[in-house]
Amino acid sequence: FLVKLGLTEYEVKTLSTLFSLREADSPEVAKAAQVPKTRVYDVLDALVEKGLVVKMSTRPKKYRALAPREALHKLVDEKKHEMKKWDDIKAVF
Repeated sequence: FLVKLGLTEYEVKTLSTLFSLREADSPEVAKAAQVPKTRVYDVLDALVEKGLVVKMSTRPKKYRALAPREALHKLVDEKKHEMKKWDDIKAVF
């Protein structure tokens, strides 16, 4: 379902893991989510950019996911916004 809302497989694994862990650093996330360490940094950055994960200002850097319900609403709202753009484009033609 989350893939249909625009997340990649690694993003889904990472976000789901952060829902469970609540807060973790990137090596912990990579291990628990079974995402390669070389990819987890890009995946976490993408989730931060999408507003689904917050990067904490700690050392080492830790990450925290939004509450699951809040994250789902954010993804659904983004998909609705995307669909409205397509409707606006269709209306021109």
